[in-house]
Amino acid sequence: MNNNIENAIQKAKDEIAKHGWRTDEYIAGNQCHLEITKDGRRFGWGMFQRLYCWTEAYEFVTKKHWINLTS
Repeated sequence: MNNNIENAIQKAKDEIAKHGWRTDEYIAGNQCHLEITKDGRRFGWGMFQRLYCWTEAYEFVTKKHWINLTS
């Protein structure tokens, strides 16, 4: 996978964790299912491309636009 995409995913993971959310990612081929949990609440995205799942979760948790992951 492209280094820029991997870097954006890692930034999303780090930011989501900073907000106290636990993440579980299940990969099948080139798609994934992503779940985030915190305080008994659970949200999920999938089966989509990895970058889509992580950017959606990032925006949900941080309330910031995903473009912040590319800087």
